[in-house]
Parts: sequence; C-alpha cells; structure tokens
Amino acid sequence: MVIKPWHLDMDLTREVIKTIPIWVKVMVNFKYWGIRALEKILKPVGKLIRVDENTARRDKLQYARVMIEVEVDQAFPDCNGEDRVFSKIDRIMANEDWMDEYEQARAIFLPEGVSDHCPAVIRMGNGQAHGQKPFKYFRMWSQAPDYKERVKRAWHWKGQGTEMYSLTRRLKQVKKELKDLNKNGFSSIQAAATKAYQELTDVQQALYANPRDARLAIVEKEAFNHYKQKQEIYMQFLKQKAKCHWLKEGDSNTKLFYRSIKQRRLQNNVYAIRDMTGELKDSPEDICEAFQQYYAQLLGTSMQDREQVQRIQQRLPTADRLNRWGAQMQATCGLCGTDQESSDHLFFRCSFSREMLEELKSWLNSRNTQQNIKGLCKWINRRSKQAKVERAAWNLVLSAATYLIWQNRNAVQHGKNKQGREHVVAQVKYQVCQRLQLINVTKLSSREQNWIDCLNRS
Repeated sequence: MVIKPWHLDMDLTREVIKTIPIWVKVMVNFKYWGIRALEKILKPVGKLIRVDENTARRDKLQYARVMIEVEVDQAFPDCNGEDRVFSKIDRIMANEDWMDEYEQARAIFLPEGVSDHCPAVIRMGNGQAHGQKPFKYFRMWSQAPDYKERVKRAWHWKGQGTEMYSLTRRLKQVKKELKDLNKNGFSSIQAAATKAYQELTDVQQALYANPRDARLAIVEKEAFNHYKQKQEIYMQFLKQKAKCHWLKEGDSNTKLFYRSIKQRRLQNNVYAIRDMTGELKDSPEDICEAFQQYYAQLLGTSMQDREQVQRIQQRLPTADRLNRWGAQMQATCGLCGTDQESSDHLFFRCSFSREMLEELKSWLNSRNTQQNIKGLCKWINRRSKQAKVERAAWNLVLSAATYLIWQNRNAVQHGKNKQGREHVVAQVKYQVCQRLQLINVTKLSSREQNWIDCLNRS
C-alpha cells in the first residue's frame, strides 16, 4: 500500500516500487556505532538512512538499530545446497539485574538434531578466582598533589650497575611508589566522589535556607571545587578502564562506562574451552589442563636434540683443533703455559681457571668437588627446588666464568696482555651480583635474601 497526500491533480496510476526502507539490528561493538562506520558495514546490504534514538545516544549496548534502504528485486543468497546460510535465531533473554547477579553465566547451544532450533544449556559459572593482574598506570594518579615529588624521588635512585640495570631499578622504584600512592590516595575513588557530592548538596541546602550567609557561600564554593576534582579523577579512571576516549565527561555516561567495563572484564576471562578431543571443559582445573596439553603437543615438553655443554665446547677453535686443521699455532695453553690447549684443559683444568673456580666456590660457600664443566652442570641440575637462588647463582657463575676465560684466552692469542686472575674473578662476582639483584625480592625467603646480601658484601 502506498499512501500519498491528496490534491486535485494527483496521479492515480500505480507506481512501481523499487526500494523500501526497513529497520534492522546490527550486532557490532558499540565503538562502531558512528555514522561512517555503520555506512561501511551496511554498504553491501543497502543504503543507511537513519539510526534510532537509543543507538545515537548509545543507551543500549546489545545492538545498533538502524534504517536502511534496500531494493525490492535485489538478489538474496540461496539457503539450500552448497550456498546454505546458517542463521542463529535461538536466543536466551535476561534482564540487567539477572546479569549483574550471575556475571559468569553463559549459554551453550547444542546441535539441533532433527529440530529447527538448537537446545541451549545455561551454566551459572564456577566462581573461578582471578590471578595476579599486571601493573597498569592510571592517569588519575597525576591529580595527586605530591605526584611529581613521588616520581622524582623514586627516579633519582642511586646505585651501581650497567645502564640497563639502572633503568630497570628506577622503573621498579617508580612502580612501588605509584602503588603506595594508589593505596593511600585512590583506593576508594567512587566513595570519595559520592561523599564529596553529598557534602556539596548539604552545604547547598544550608545555603538555600540562609542565602545571605557569606561563610556558607565560601564553603559551598570549596565543596564544589572538591567534588569537581574527585569526580574528574573518578571519570578518568572509568574512561581508561572502558577505553572510551571518544566520549564526553559527565554523569550521564556513568551507566555506559559501567557496562563497558563489565563487558571487557567478561571478555578477558576463559570460562569454557574444548580440549584436543573436542570435549567441553568448564572447570578451572580442566581449562588449565586443556591449555597445557595443547601447548605441550605444539611446542613439546623438552628438546630431544639439545646438545650438551661439553659438545658445544668441543666446537670452540682451540689450539688442538686448529692444528689438526693445518693451522700453525702454539699448542701450549696461553693462560698457564704448561699443558696443551684443549676445551677440556682450558675450562677448569688449567691452573688459571682451576684456581679461579676454587675462589668462586669459596665465594658461594659451596662444597661441591666437581672440577669440569660436565660435572658442574650435573651437580647444578641435581640441586633441589628449595635451593633455586643458589642454583641460579651457579648458572650465572658458570656462564660468566666460561665467557671471561675464553675472552682472556683470545686476548693472549692476539698478542694482548692477559688479565690477572683476581681481576677476572672480580668481573664474575660483579656480573653475578648485578643479575641477582633483578630477582623479585617479594618472592625470596629471608634466608635467600641474607645469602644474596652476603655475596654483595664479600
């Protein structure tokens, strides 16, 4: 039916309708609800005419409702055969109160079988606990009066070490200071904003009753500025949590902010997953096991072709190997000047490296009696998990000592002066201490921390 306004000269012939306007629901994220974004999304279907009022104001987050103009005779995809189109028409409806009560609830749609609809199973959630969240900087912290002073004091950390180590320590000090600032000044920003608003309304009520009171006028102005500051901090927090940089500030956006934050929180959790066999897992233990099985198959549990340390050292161009290849080199060790140079001799059988190893053992207060690389590696791997700090220190000592011994050997082969054993040992101690200081102190026991302090002092 076509309805037109009547007039004397109107044309009563039947018109051919080529296009019609229809309302459609677009299931896209609300950040794509702009006019240009919707035009690009709907261009393959029809021409965008308008959006409804709720979509324009972004009052609802479930879907965008728009009016498009489509052609009456346009081709639609075939729903049978190879061009079959699957359309999800089954829905489970819930109001906002129910969703707030059961945040982890989810719907699982089963195969339809012989029916036209898919049966749905509602899981109420398992109340899984969240792990430790990574550190995140919030712009609201910059509103604190002592913000710059705290950052400046933490950044001016004084200590010895490489530039990278110094940068890492400074960043950790700033992180610690900002956490303390958040704990003491921003732990309850929503309650602070609500309290400031209540104080403002109380003062305004008193001022309405006595409008000539100058003191109340000053208090009302101070309360207004205080509330404005607290509300600005709260809105900055919500904006960053919701990542809605394109929205304007104001109380009308609070509901949208809360919904967006809740939506992001739900998307950042894994409530159910199918394992390698296709079976659905929904408990936290089964989900972790499914992830571990997948990546164990993808990456493997161990490197079967990993070469041992002694095999790698057999590839070093020592004097015995170079002479076998036809090079004319001095066969004796350049560090001790007695035996023939080889990998087995150079690393901890040479008098230079053997005395160096004994001194490092004394420094670590170790009682192991191993005198070669192979024995040291086996001894380190046998260390218990309770001695993880000592094991890490021994790995660092072994890596640094091997590198510096080979570096010192190359210096002698190229006609440079050999570094003294005391100097090389001091370099090993320095590098090990710098690396050990990067360990998170909160994860160390008091005994391990005291052990590291003793190494730094010795």
